Amino acid sequence: MLIGLCGRPGSGQDRITNYLACGSRAFHVITFDAPLRHMIQACAGIRETYFSAARFHDVIPALGKSPAQLLYTLRESWIRSPMDPDVLVGYFSQTLARHDGHDVVVPDVSTQAEAEFIQARGGRLIRVVSRRGPGADPLIKPAWIDLELQADEGSDRLYAQIDAIVGEDVPVG
Repeated sequence: MLIGLCGRPGSGQDRITNYLACGSRAFHVITFDAPLRHMIQACAGIRETYFSAARFHDVIPALGKSPAQLLYTLRESWIRSPMDPDVLVGYFSQTLARHDGHDVVVPDVSTQAEAEFIQARGGRLIRVVSRRGPGADPLIKPAWIDLELQADEGSDRLYAQIDAIVGEDVPVG
């Protein structure tokens, strides 16, 4: 099963990803932004551990920004500039091929090209909404979104909804 998550930064994609990756489902986590993370690591001299869920939003004193802020800024500039969106999709495609046969969750679907890639592979695209998520929604046409989850709801209700989605054999729509 392939699940892509989209939504505003901080709206709950990481929460859902952690639930799917750490629970009995044991989804593999693959990101479209892995090349951008490598760029930040090389340029800022930080390690992969700064991108862990525990430290992702912690400000790095020497930089004055958190890894999440750095990644968001780089991704936004990539999307807004004339960069080819298929560069990230191509890299992701190669990574996904190495996880063939495993359940995969993608917490960072941000562009139409990425949404189309998830859909073309039979994946489900879930928009995560929350009152806490700042910034603009990803640039994805509503017709490509299979389902919307409200992440502000209680954990038990949200996790029950996720379990129902994962347990279904047909696309949700």
